[in-house]
Amino acid sequence: MKRKSKLTAMLIAIFSLLSIACSSNGQPSPVADISNDKKQIVAMLDSFNTAAAKADYKTYFNFYADNAIFTGTDATERWDKKEFMVWAKPYFDKGQAWNFKTLNRNIYFDKTGNIAWFDKLLNTQMKICRGSGVLVKQGSQWKIAQYILSATVPNDQMDNVIKMKSHMEDSIISKLAPETKEAEKENVRLNIDPVKISPGIFSILMENEHVRVVQYSLKPGEKDEWHTHPAKSSYVVSGGKLKVHLENGDIILTDEKTGTVSWMDYVGKHYVENIGNTTVTIVFTEIK
Repeated sequence: MKRKSKLTAMLIAIFSLLSIACSSNGQPSPVADISNDKKQIVAMLDSFNTAAAKADYKTYFNFYADNAIFTGTDATERWDKKEFMVWAKPYFDKGQAWNFKTLNRNIYFDKTGNIAWFDKLLNTQMKICRGSGVLVKQGSQWKIAQYILSATVPNDQMDNVIKMKSHMEDSIISKLAPETKEAEKENVRLNIDPVKISPGIFSILMENEHVRVVQYSLKPGEKDEWHTHPAKSSYVVSGGKLKVHLENGDIILTDEKTGTVSWMDYVGKHYVENIGNTTVTIVFTEIK
């Protein structure tokens, strides 16, 4: 009986030592510890928003790790911490930074418990935005290593948003993707004049050495023929619903609003179908 008791005691001691070793070898923290870290992160992110709302420059940027990256809603807004501090300082100095309210939030951890990532919906002056990022644990504090702010766009408004931002972002695409720029050069060489291809739909209102003004009128159920457009401005005289067929097989549905003015660079080979109940009339001013 004494031998069994000693053996039992030895086994208990061995298992105790193994438990202590496992808890200190860099493996995931116990659930209670991760739960505590989650509370710390929630409090930190709330304080982070509060610091911006109060234009507290020092406190706000103290939440970022030294090598942090901030990415904003504009395609040109990607800064390291120092660059972001320079950009943001004039706003904080005026006491008018930004006041974001959290609507919901999700937080996740890696296996070590020292890296976390989050996503959240925010109520902002831009309506609903999404904030997401990566957090690193430095000592007992959590710091933001990456923060991404993105504006949300309802799916049924995406086509309109694309049209509004295309003339600004096409140049960025060309700059960042040289092969796209070369492809666009090739496309420019393709010139299918819609006035010649669909004379009953496109008609010239005025032409000189600088511009050509063309009226486009498409009845319900009518289609034009494959054509291209040079760089042009557009004014919608009377709106309606259109389906644009692209050469690569993609389809774009648009709801042209009466009175809308827009600008578009060169448009490659496509044709358009009127899928609405109204005649769509648009005046194009083509740049030569």
